[in-house]
Amino acid sequence: MKHLTLLRRAGYAFVALGLLCAAVIAVGVWHSSAVQKDERAEGRRKYHARLRDGVGREVELASGDSPAQIRRAVDSVTKFIEKRSGVSVSEATKDRLAALEERVQSGNGRRLTVNAFSAALSATVLQRLASLNDEEIAHVDDTLRGFNAPDMPKNHSHDFQLPQGYVFIRIPPEEIIGRLKAVRDQLATPAGEALAGMFTQTVQYHVRGHAQNLAEAVPEQFGNLWDVAGDRESTAADAGFTPLQAFLVAYSLLSNDGLGYSQANLSKRMEIDRKSMTKTLGPEPRRPPRIRRQRLPLLLAARPLLRRADRQSSAGSRREGRWRVKKITVTLCTLALCLLTGCFDFCGFTHGDANSKYKFSYTNPDGTTTSGEFETNEFGQGSFTVGTDTDCSKVTVTKDESSDEAMLEESAV
Repeated sequence: MKHLTLLRRAGYAFVALGLLCAAVIAVGVWHSSAVQKDERAEGRRKYHARLRDGVGREVELASGDSPAQIRRAVDSVTKFIEKRSGVSVSEATKDRLAALEERVQSGNGRRLTVNAFSAALSATVLQRLASLNDEEIAHVDDTLRGFNAPDMPKNHSHDFQLPQGYVFIRIPPEEIIGRLKAVRDQLATPAGEALAGMFTQTVQYHVRGHAQNLAEAVPEQFGNLWDVAGDRESTAADAGFTPLQAFLVAYSLLSNDGLGYSQANLSKRMEIDRKSMTKTLGPEPRRPPRIRRQRLPLLLAARPLLRRADRQSSAGSRREGRWRVKKITVTLCTLALCLLTGCFDFCGFTHGDANSKYKFSYTNPDGTTTSGEFETNEFGQGSFTVGTDTDCSKVTVTKDESSDEAMLEESAV
């Protein structure tokens, strides 16, 4: 009997010890979960702060249909893009943007839902890919390997990141070209519908995320895109993307620019990254100014996207459902880079002097000479329009020394 009592007491002790351990584990799990939740919230807060510092501070969208206000908004958006990418948006595109924005702001045009905008952007990319010939596909691979400049530090990584993961430049050319050709050819078959559907779903996910984050971070300019309180797409009277908002988000998606940081803070961040890379990889040699065909996707997507957005049907665009993200292969990651084919008429200029004026000239096939001028941003980057099929490597670019003299005279006064 005595032994039974001892066993019973021991059992109680083990049960109590088990309950105590379970309680400790539960508290630990709860604490770990709370810490992770706090870290996610803090990370989100910092991300929104970067958005407010960047697009929130340096972009001023139109709040009415005044032509002057809308033109200022267009200039604000295009200047923001030019400063960050070195790409100059043409006056024709600016005029088109202003006309579309004025039409929507005056109530004569409609705004785009997340689904409608995603469909327009996806269709633009897929149509471009489906129309690529073998030479253009080979040019895509060549463009990708353009990041492998011979004057980069020896240990420099030749990989770069897209929203869905890394693209590795060391993949053999025949493999990249083969995958792109396979995707292009598949788009013309019944299986192409499934491929296009998966790509569109991925674009929808990122457009949805942009709408939510911009509305939360800068509600005074993007609050019409997302109902933050209800955590859903806005259903207000002014809900949906305006042409300027769509243009800005398209730029962000196609160039992988998160729209965070003001110009000043972006420069500081780049300097910090440069020092960090220099410490790891060694100093970067001074590179001479370089001219190359401008391959930022924005320029290729702008016109067809604006036309499609102008007439895209809104039928069935507000369907609710579960949002799922599907992983896509390197082939689909590379799909976004089909917009880098350089089939539009711009030349890019890099490694020049910051905030300086340059002159360019080139000889046309008929023997005539075309010339003009452009200005670089604070990173020594710029771009200029050229004739169709112009070889950017044969364009002559010289610095306009008179602009430096004028600046010196002005500073002396």
